[in-house]
Amino acid sequence: MSTSGNSSPYDDEMRYVESKLGLELPLAYKAFVKYGGLQDENVIHQVASPIELLDAKDYIVEKKCMPFATTMTGDLYCWQITPGIEWPVIFWLQGASTFRKDSENFSIWLSSSIR
Repeated sequence: MSTSGNSSPYDDEMRYVESKLGLELPLAYKAFVKYGGLQDENVIHQVASPIELLDAKDYIVEKKCMPFATTMTGDLYCWQITPGIEWPVIFWLQGASTFRKDSENFSIWLSSSIR
């Protein structure tokens, strides 16, 4: 881990996860994690830590999406994996097995997910 003032306990974990997934995660998500967003109680959904994203690896091949957050009822917010540095967010209503586009990217999704 780097010893600079901008390092985070998640830096090494983020690099490990990206290498295992073979993907570079969205920049806004990385900043959210780095600056303490996972501990922010004002975020109304449960956002996955970098290591928890590895559990979502099977969805990448099958559905071309990666769950990164859950609602209180177990529905999922996923990144639609596309070329580019920021991925669209889709909402997966699991009970109905339906998907719909939710936001253009993680930053927009996050701004609508704060109490």
